[in-house]
Amino acid sequence: MATLRFHLGHIAWMRGSFDEAAEALHEAVAIFERVAPGDEHAARARCSLGMTLSMQGDAAAATAQFDAAVAASEGRDPWWAACARGWKGKTAAMSGDLDAAKAWLDDAVTAFERLGSAWGAGLFVGTAAELHLAHGDVRRARHFADTSIALLEGVGFVHALANVYDLRAMIARLDGDEPQARSLLHRSIECYRHLGDDVTALVVEGRLDRAETG
Repeated sequence: MATLRFHLGHIAWMRGSFDEAAEALHEAVAIFERVAPGDEHAARARCSLGMTLSMQGDAAAATAQFDAAVAASEGRDPWWAACARGWKGKTAAMSGDLDAAKAWLDDAVTAFERLGSAWGAGLFVGTAAELHLAHGDVRRARHFADTSIALLEGVGFVHALANVYDLRAMIARLDGDEPQARSLLHRSIECYRHLGDDVTALVVEGRLDRAETG
């Protein structure tokens, strides 16, 4: 039952249905902790719950889940430990704590590279691109975004690609390359539609419409 709730919650998160995801993942964590407190299965559910809470804007609650996930998975499930660290960095960046974000993201990318996971490295290299863009360093943001896209396209990680294509479109616009920006926005929309995340697809379509009528 807990595993089912975990997967249902994670799928809801990928669709952008964060309230539905939070409900399922809270249930999954509660069941896992009751059956086997602090094991790696609970850690995975806690990481996904933290991701959901982060997207809902509750940075403190999200960070608490990531810390618990790292504590439970360290030494037993290094992939999920790295994922929790990376998301802790992403959450810090969303909250404006850019120095903490950089430290956690660097840690996560290093761990994923050590594990040979292009999936994980590509995800958080993309987040690093967001961080550099927030710092106003367009050159490094472009480099990290292009690196992320190459890694993620190699493993077909559609969910992360949707976001990085959108980010890369922003950079293309800053470079004055509107044709590339429009092409990247189209690719982002296709990814979100493929995932069933129509809400975010509509947001990106709004940016595309403004680009094509501007």
